[in-house]
Amino acid sequence: MQDKRFDQPVHVALGPSGGIVYRVDRIGQAVAILLHRWPTEITKKHTTAQRSNLMALRGAVMVEDARRTFEDAAAEAGILMSPLAKRIIASSISDASISPWPRAR
Repeated sequence: MQDKRFDQPVHVALGPSGGIVYRVDRIGQAVAILLHRWPTEITKKHTTAQRSNLMALRGAVMVEDARRTFEDAAAEAGILMSPLAKRIIASSISDASISPWPRAR
């Protein structure tokens, strides 16, 4: 499996009331959210993102194509953070404190 990094992270708001912001910058993180933490009903975009990111882990789909499907599904689910919200968070909290996953070395 190839848990590669996205060129640009995707920030999503999860948890009760969307109060926890996650910085998703690896395929494995996207898969974990898609399979275990998805807050809304399963839609075609969600299913496409699951399939695409799982295939990217196997090297069968380009990483940035998988990222795009994850971002599209997150936008549809209403959990994608807007660019303005990301800037506000970045100015008040370091990225390390909003990511529950260790950074790849």
